[in-house]
Amino acid sequence: MLWRRDEELVCALLAAHNRRDTTVRAVRQLAASANHAGLRVGVVAVDDGSIDGTGDALRGMRDIDVTVVDGDGNWYWARSMATAESLAMSRADSHSKGWLLWLNDDTTLDIDAIERLIEASRSAPDRIIVGTTRDPDTSVSTYGGLVRSGPHPLAYALVEPPETGTREIASFNGNIVLVPLSVAARLGGIDGAYGHAAADIDYGFRAAAAGTPALLPTGTFGTCARNAAPPQERSLVAWRRFVSVKGGGHPGSSARFLKKAAPVAWPFWFLATYGLWWLRRI
Repeated sequence: MLWRRDEELVCALLAAHNRRDTTVRAVRQLAASANHAGLRVGVVAVDDGSIDGTGDALRGMRDIDVTVVDGDGNWYWARSMATAESLAMSRADSHSKGWLLWLNDDTTLDIDAIERLIEASRSAPDRIIVGTTRDPDTSVSTYGGLVRSGPHPLAYALVEPPETGTREIASFNGNIVLVPLSVAARLGGIDGAYGHAAADIDYGFRAAAAGTPALLPTGTFGTCARNAAPPQERSLVAWRRFVSVKGGGHPGSSARFLKKAAPVAWPFWFLATYGLWWLRRI
């Protein structure tokens, strides 16, 4: 169902895979946060080949407007999120009002998160609003806004939220991202041709290139533990993980982003990506 004529809706987009309890908790807390804000919420979730009952658990949430799409286990984050976004946008029309909310399925929103995100969006209705997450144990910032951190087109670093107001950012992690419908329509969809990573950075890069960089508000908006660092491993094992579809150096994803960010010099930066990785290992 999702959109209703002339009613504001927060439509959450989720990519899920074999984290049933965590995913259900994220959706339930999303609904509680939206209820606290006095807004209706809908969810479009892609269950990418889970074998732990994630899809069935989401379909069984009768008290929440949840649409579940099944992937084949090889869609990963980018294609899953692109599919969820495409379906959500197909159900909207010129009368639809509201926002798309990117939400990682391992992110637990604060009860006032939706209220604060919407408040920031109403103050800057043509901008993307990015929420910072914190570690549930240490409260250290884990994901959120990114700033440029070097000459390499893929050199980004996490930035702390401002003490007051908002700050412009170069790109972002996709854990908590609020996108007004009008902005989503103008920028075009999430690029599902990426592997597991980089589609969120690509989207933020495109927003900045279009003259409307995303905004990072003060404070944090929920908890999400940072992925644990892998144990000490042999270089070849680490290399295979780095260039895998879920690795930060997946060749297809790296080349796709670099061709957009540096159309002329991308071959140089592509080779530099892997040369620098080996230099750091040495």
